[in-house]
Amino acid sequence: GGVMNGSAWAFVEEMDLVLMIQRSPGTSRPLQWCLPGGGIKNDELPEEACAREVREETGLTVRVRRELLSESGKHYFHCTLRNKEELIELAMRECVQYHWAEPRDLLKLGEIMDLRILVKVFAEAGHSIRLTEDAQRFLQTGI
Repeated sequence: GGVMNGSAWAFVEEMDLVLMIQRSPGTSRPLQWCLPGGGIKNDELPEEACAREVREETGLTVRVRRELLSESGKHYFHCTLRNKEELIELAMRECVQYHWAEPRDLLKLGEIMDLRILVKVFAEAGHSIRLTEDAQRFLQTGI
């Protein structure tokens, strides 16, 4: 319980691929693709929330490296796997699929949650997302 103090999201990078999860039909913004992450609890640092959410959603243990971006209460952290042998076990209530995405081909996954912020997050991590004309128009106008 407790009041949520913003959210923390993990940019988990392995061999130049980034871990994306697809939100389950029962969540807000169903079936959109996003980074693992979620709400920060009262007694948590954003970094702690980030690692906890990754573990809860995917079963992976990550090392939080550095903050890439913080915007409107959302904190994005660059993370690496602590143990490359760990297997992903999705919490199906929250996410139904995962994909190690090639950053430039991110939009091929489908609808991306918070694309406007993710473009900045990926850039901070040294990656550029190849944008379709529709996506560029959306980012410029918000329509």
